[in-house]
Amino acid sequence: MSVQENYVIFKNALVYTVTFRTVSTLTEHSTGSTIILVAMAFIVTSLLEYANTTARTVAAANRYSMLQPVIQLFAFGVGTLVSVGVHMQSNLIGLYVSDMFRNDMDPLYIFVTSTVGLTLIWVLGVALGCQNL
Repeated sequence: MSVQENYVIFKNALVYTVTFRTVSTLTEHSTGSTIILVAMAFIVTSLLEYANTTARTVAAANRYSMLQPVIQLFAFGVGTLVSVGVHMQSNLIGLYVSDMFRNDMDPLYIFVTSTVGLTLIWVLGVALGCQNL
């Protein structure tokens, strides 16, 4: 593996760990529904994705060398926040789905429903144009 690949893996693992802890704390102290938190995370992530696209476009078109690192840093920060939002959504949805199963549920039932859920996620990915799944 290259240094760049290791960097990306490290960054993703760190973001996942922090968001997992944040979601755990949020759900312990929250009286609201998990679905509302998912919707809020989706809206914020969508807005940040737009800001990320805009920042990257500005960074590519900027001709002032002194502003280039600042714009790239902003784009990195916003891109990382988008990653945080996606991880929060997946953690919240995973928590919501896992709460649907009782503790005494048959493991075969959990396996079958998880397989069907993953298949539906694959179908969603194909429908969105993510061909490299």
